[in-house]
Amino acid sequence: MSDYIASIDAPRLLKRLTEVAPGMKIHTLHGTFVDFCQTLADGKADFAISAYNDEVQRPAFLRPRAL
Repeated sequence: MSDYIASIDAPRLLKRLTEVAPGMKIHTLHGTFVDFCQTLADGKADFAISAYNDEVQRPAFLRPRAL
């Protein structure tokens, strides 16, 4: 996730994850829309959190979900 998205979503997301999965380990990778698609495709990450608009073409393998 980008620094901007991390500043908005990470605190609430981490709070919720510690409630529902206290033993879970989280490792974050800085990324942008440009490079996270390849990181996911390579199996180096399990999911990505990002913001994008309808003008950006996303690969078909990505399934967006709203947080």
